[in-house]
Amino acid sequence: MTAVTLKPLLHRQQECIGIYFAKGSVIHKIVRKQPVVKWSKKNTCWYLPLTKVAYDFLMLQLKDKATVDYELLKAYLVKKRKFANVPLAQTHPPKKQVTNAKTCRCYKTLLKHCN
Repeated sequence: MTAVTLKPLLHRQQECIGIYFAKGSVIHKIVRKQPVVKWSKKNTCWYLPLTKVAYDFLMLQLKDKATVDYELLKAYLVKKRKFANVPLAQTHPPKKQVTNAKTCRCYKTLLKHCN
């Protein structure tokens, strides 16, 4: 069986799954037939969008035809999920609005004159 490695890939500001395998293998024909798979000349690999549907479809096509190593992809997704669960309030605490007594007196005076 041919070894296939799935890695996280950022291609044109889009999260993707990079598909790496040896040249000249049978896997090339299988991967190339996928409807959403594209070739990245820059990264020298095939890639597809980082979605569950695309991943499941690829795994179904590679079943019994290749051994798939997806540990790097799995680690990336776990790390991404941990970061996504952090509330924004913890990453950037809100700034306190400071108003002094002089500012309050000015606003009260202005409100009296407007009424």
